[in-house]
Amino acid sequence: MGQPIEGFYNILSAEGIEVTPQVNITSMVFFGTSFTAAGDDDSIPMEIAGLEDVARIWPVRRIPSTFPEIHGVGEKVAPVWSSHRNTGVSDLHEQGILGEGITVAIVDTGIDYTRTSLGGGFGPAFKVVGGTDIVGDDYEGTNFFPDPDPYNCGGHGTHVAGIVAGEDRNFVGVAPKSKLLSYKVFGCRYDGTGEDALIQAFVQAYEDGADVINASIGGPGGFPEDAWATASSRIVQQGVFVAISAGNSGDRGLFYASSGATGVDVMSVASIANEDGVEGFKLAGPVPVYVTSLDKFASSDARTTLPEDTPDLSKHLVVVRRGGCQFNIKENNLDGEFIVEQFSNGGNITVNFPQELQGVGINNTLTGGKMSPFTSWGPSFEAQIKSEIGAPGGYIYSTIPLKQGSYAVFSGTSMASPYIAGVAALYMSKFGGRKQLGYAGVREFKNRVIASGTLVNWSDGTKTDPARLAPVAQQGAGYVNALKVLTYTTTLSPGKLELNDTANFKPEHTITIQNSGNREVTYTFTHEVSGTVNTFKRGSKVPQIFPPTFVKGSAALQFLPQNMTIPAHSNGTFKLPVYSGKVVVTSYEETLSIPYQGIHGNLRNLKIWQTEQFPFLASYRTGDEIREPTTVTLSWDDLLTVIFANNFGTPEIRWDVFTEGYDPKKFVYPPVAGERGFVGSVRTLEERVGFPITYEPRHDPLGMGFSWFNWGGGLANGSRIADGRYRFVFMALRVAGERKKAEDWETVVTEVVTIASGL
Repeated sequence: MGQPIEGFYNILSAEGIEVTPQVNITSMVFFGTSFTAAGDDDSIPMEIAGLEDVARIWPVRRIPSTFPEIHGVGEKVAPVWSSHRNTGVSDLHEQGILGEGITVAIVDTGIDYTRTSLGGGFGPAFKVVGGTDIVGDDYEGTNFFPDPDPYNCGGHGTHVAGIVAGEDRNFVGVAPKSKLLSYKVFGCRYDGTGEDALIQAFVQAYEDGADVINASIGGPGGFPEDAWATASSRIVQQGVFVAISAGNSGDRGLFYASSGATGVDVMSVASIANEDGVEGFKLAGPVPVYVTSLDKFASSDARTTLPEDTPDLSKHLVVVRRGGCQFNIKENNLDGEFIVEQFSNGGNITVNFPQELQGVGINNTLTGGKMSPFTSWGPSFEAQIKSEIGAPGGYIYSTIPLKQGSYAVFSGTSMASPYIAGVAALYMSKFGGRKQLGYAGVREFKNRVIASGTLVNWSDGTKTDPARLAPVAQQGAGYVNALKVLTYTTTLSPGKLELNDTANFKPEHTITIQNSGNREVTYTFTHEVSGTVNTFKRGSKVPQIFPPTFVKGSAALQFLPQNMTIPAHSNGTFKLPVYSGKVVVTSYEETLSIPYQGIHGNLRNLKIWQTEQFPFLASYRTGDEIREPTTVTLSWDDLLTVIFANNFGTPEIRWDVFTEGYDPKKFVYPPVAGERGFVGSVRTLEERVGFPITYEPRHDPLGMGFSWFNWGGGLANGSRIADGRYRFVFMALRVAGERKKAEDWETVVTEVVTIASGL
């Protein structure tokens, strides 16, 4: 759209196209506007798409609010404690690398900037240096009430901000000396936001000088062509690093990547459970101690019900010997044997606690350092590796608004994404911000983050398999190591190897190793295999839910050459015919790796619908399926309903009306009204959805599992269907399919439907 927004709307008015403007975005990275169509004419988007200066048009998708798991709230929920122990961030802090000079934009629910740990104010003199409320407190999806004050409306954004840059006596964020910009994209009551609001926030952050943008937001997506994903990638190409959470729908199974995070240059971040947990002790003052056994060497202490004469232990500190079963909430610093000896000698012990609620950081031996089961699985519908890296996101202690309790422990990929954004701030504080790095520098940083990852063992959230690594589709490159990212002199590119499916298999890849150190280095190449899982159970067309079924089989790799010596400040390449884990590159003191992922099978052959069941027509009045020729009046409640159940993502779904003599052999794309029996595409009653609809994710297997649309005779061009005999044609384009090829569409044709309105 090469003309001013005002001129665009003047053209619409001259053409008689009535719309209500919502958001105007005027930037070199994204120039466009959003609007709602007036009246019932769903041909408006198609008419606008045909205008000379319109490059592309998208529907505005609604993104639901993110609700993390909440494990504890309150100022005393934890002592000095962080999640930096195993990520290398603590080591970087000790070197004085704290994110100084870098600005991170938080696109979320706003920030409670009044708390001292987040600067104590708003404006250039404070930590939260700027930002704005994109939508206003009363936003409900389409009505915007912009406000220059991005004060928090809900605790989510404040928790995210603390992870990036919070700093006080209780904890320290990843980049505590970085500055923040806050862009509020949620109202105080509406449980979602729109992609137009998100794009405006991202573009505004870019215009305001952000070096890094984080959005802990997303919903089912899986296509990089989405509007938000497209805009995000464009911003990255200007030298801004963008991190977006992978999503919290891990229980839905594979191919459930999140919108936004599927952007080609965006980093999608998975959650790893923190090794340190937090437990609050609700004991105050002097508390008596009770031991369950006087035998210091008992191996099965308290494995069975305690004797009936055991006192009420709710007011006691109970000492139980470890062993025989798992006690992941016990600390090794408790001298249990000393206490038992005192009781054996007839003594009594009392422990004095402070009067206020206290907390303690404890070692999470059950799930710490493993993938959080809630992390959404990739790959994308176009076989991208998404997620790309894992970071602490489970059991994360951070700030929340003062009125809500000051601090809280949350779990979610919402907590992992700002961690990586913080690592980006650390990196840029050492090597330069967006002006110095540019697109090439940001891509190198992303490659370095991926190369730093360590694959973690498979865990279903209750137990860990020490002999099996979690699939790349769940964890990407694995657990980030920020120390490697900032200090290693070796750089690998590309960051990941996406092998596609069997039909489009990319068997050979060239990897470049850059040695920026001051001496010659010899590298060796090895192969690390991660778990292989089935998307579908045998005989099922619906992707299986978590946990997946593992299968035997792995890739065979051939390295050419087997090792390589690279002089100082030089690079070298090697080729790799691959199939599916990690390529590990090791020198005398550095180990990095590149994840790869392949799909056994042809994505183009996957069924979008269960054609023997879905989609189908039904009576709006009775809900009964219509499998035979039928007559409807399309008046009162004598309407039609169609039910879709998408088992896989699809770039396009069509609901078209043809005359009764429709011949599928005469397929042509796109259909033209009046030719080959094509009458028009349908406009539904609810939400006035005009077909076709594009880039649809698969349906939620744990939710409704399908969607329905009611039809009262409206067509997408704004007209109403005339009485007559018709067939409905439902079509879904298969992933990687070509729209002009009939064989790439899944097609269902109904029996003859007679429209007899009597009008």
